Amino acid sequence: MSKAKIIFTTMTGVIIGLIISILLLIIKSTAKDFLKTYSLDWIIDVLLFLIFIVIVLQ
Repeated sequence: MSKAKIIFTTMTGVIIGLIISILLLIIKSTAKDFLKTYSLDWIIDVLLFLIFIVIVLQ
């Protein structure tokens, strides 16, 4: 069960990451100036969020 749960958690994290990436691309195309100053912070936040999900669901 634990291996299946880890796989499910990883897939969920990947799907959430893809959705966030798509949203960031949409925002980037509409507000390039805003993301020039905040894009790195957003990427770090997304990575921390995915790591948090993996830790909590295990």
